[in-house]
Amino acid sequence: MSNHLIALSDGSDFSWRAVRLARRMSEWIDLPLEVVEVALLPGDVGVTERSLRQRLREEFPDVAETCSVTASLRPSPSTSAPSATGRSS
Repeated sequence: MSNHLIALSDGSDFSWRAVRLARRMSEWIDLPLEVVEVALLPGDVGVTERSLRQRLREEFPDVAETCSVTASLRPSPSTSAPSATGRSS
């Protein structure tokens, strides 16, 4: 059995429909809800965090929010990588 429920969001209104449903589910099964929103570019992390905090306050004003940012960065496609011939591009 899990100790919390996770809802993923990309910031769209459609994904927040799922977040609202996840909140109802978390209340029903009495588990905390963790909302994860994805920032595609490292430079978007701050904007995404502010947007998430604002949306949480708007959607769930009666709930205390805790936000944290976790960055998982991977090399960009422009990074030199071996090609099909085995040579770096």
